[in-house]
Amino acid sequence: MDYFILSDPISYSRYITFQERIRKKRRECIIVLEHKNAITAGVNTKKENLLVQPEILVKNGIEFHFIKRGGDLTAHEPGQIVIYPHVDLKVRNMKLAQFLSIFQKLLI
Repeated sequence: MDYFILSDPISYSRYITFQERIRKKRRECIIVLEHKNAITAGVNTKKENLLVQPEILVKNGIEFHFIKRGGDLTAHEPGQIVIYPHVDLKVRNMKLAQFLSIFQKLLI
């Protein structure tokens, strides 16, 4: 499995483009990075939790993205280390809970 450690913060949109490419190829990897300022909104986002309009965020250099994941709003900022595991659980015949347990032990 490949891994990538990116030393400079990258935009969330750049990560999404990369993610789409590797998903199409079903390529497994682990990515460690920091994002430039961005806010993501999951499918359960409550509009009242976003205190300014997305246009104001973008005008101030903060990306705003609706994404296909659970949860509400998430802020991504330089200094936050994010780990994205891209693992094909079907090929590995693993359930999500099993993978998360192994991944948690690995991180600890």
